[in-house]
Amino acid sequence: MDREKFCAEVAYNLGENVLVDIIMYGDIYGDDTYTTAESYLSLAWVGRIILSTWEDQRSWDTNYRIVLLKSKRGDNLINTALSKATTSSVLILRTDRRLLIPTLKNLYDKFMRGNQIDEEQIFFGSREGLSRHVFK
Repeated sequence: MDREKFCAEVAYNLGENVLVDIIMYGDIYGDDTYTTAESYLSLAWVGRIILSTWEDQRSWDTNYRIVLLKSKRGDNLINTALSKATTSSVLILRTDRRLLIPTLKNLYDKFMRGNQIDEEQIFFGSREGLSRHVFK
C-alpha cells in the first residue's frame, strides 16, 4: 500500500482524531530501538516514525513507515526530523527512553484535549509550533 492510500485509510478510521508522526532522536541502541519504533506503529494515530540519529550509528532495513535520517555529529537531530514530518502534529521522544503503549495513549488523549506537552524531554504539539521555539 502506498503512503497516500495508507494515510487516507488511517484518517478515515481515526474519525476526528489527529494523525501524528513520532520523532525518535539520538543513538541507536541495538535492536531495542527498532523494536520500540515497531511497537509505536501499532497505534492507529501514528502515521510514521522518523528515527533521527548520527551517521556513525548502525542501520537496518526499515519498513515504509519508519524513516531513518542520519546527520553529522553536532547537527540538530530534532530540527532535521521536523523538516521531514508529514503530519501537522508530532510527538518527539529520545531513543534511550521507551514509553509503554498505555502511556502513549494517555499522552495522545491529553494532546487531543488541547494541551501542548513539554515535560521530561517529551514534546507533543504542532510541528510548526515546536520548530519555532523549542529546539532553536
